[in-house]
Amino acid sequence: MKNKIDGLNKAVPNYAWSFELIVPENGLVIESSGKMLEVSFDCLMFQESQAVMGRHAAQFGFDFPIRFDFLDTFDGGNLSVQCHPRPEYMKEHFGEDFTQEETYYILDAGDDATCYLGFQGDIVPENFEKELQEGPDWKLYHLPTHEKHTYDVHRYHFNTEAEINTDDKLHVLSLVEGTSIRVQTPYGMTERFSYAETFVIPAAAGSYRIINESEPEVMVVKAFMK
Repeated sequence: MKNKIDGLNKAVPNYAWSFELIVPENGLVIESSGKMLEVSFDCLMFQESQAVMGRHAAQFGFDFPIRFDFLDTFDGGNLSVQCHPRPEYMKEHFGEDFTQEETYYILDAGDDATCYLGFQGDIVPENFEKELQEGPDWKLYHLPTHEKHTYDVHRYHFNTEAEINTDDKLHVLSLVEGTSIRVQTPYGMTERFSYAETFVIPAAAGSYRIINESEPEVMVVKAFMK
C-alpha cells in the first residue's frame, strides 16, 4: 500500500490492514461557520436509517451492513481461512441479525501469487474440519451440574485469547490456572484479573474477549444460569 497509494506515511514499517469504510470506526464531521463537530456514524443511523438504507431499513435496523478495507500481504504470509456461519446459526448462537460475507477484489499481486477456488485435490475434508475445530486456539469443556441445578459450568482453556458470547445470560468467571488475563468488552471496557480473582459479565455486554497474559495456557471457569 505504501508503494501504490499516495498520501500514506512512508516511515512506518508496513500497512497490513487499512480501514476504509467500517462505520463503527468512522465518524461524521459537520462544519458550520468554521466550527467542526464530530459524531459517531451511529448517530446518523439512529436518526435517518430509513433514508440511508431505503428498502433494507427494516431488515438491518440501525446496522450499516457493508464495509470496505484493504489487506496487504505482499512479502507476507497467506491470507487466513475464514468460515462464516449461515444467518440462522448466527442468530441462534451469536444474537446477530445477519452473518458476515466477504468478497476479495485483487488490486495488485506478485508474479507468483496464487488464488485457490475450493479445496486443493489432496485435501481431506474431515481433516480440514478437525484442524478448524482445534485451530480458534481455545477449547471449551462442559462441566455439567446436576439436572435439578439451575446453573451450569464451562471451563475455557486457551493460549492467546477466547471470544465469548453472553447469549443474553449473566456470566460469573474466575481465573483458575495462569497468572493474569485481560477482559475486553465491545463497548471499550478493559479490566485485568489475576489468579483466583472472580468477575461478573452482565448479559447486556453481548460478548467479551479474554486475553491471556500468562505462559503458556490459562483456564477460566464460567458459571451461568441454564
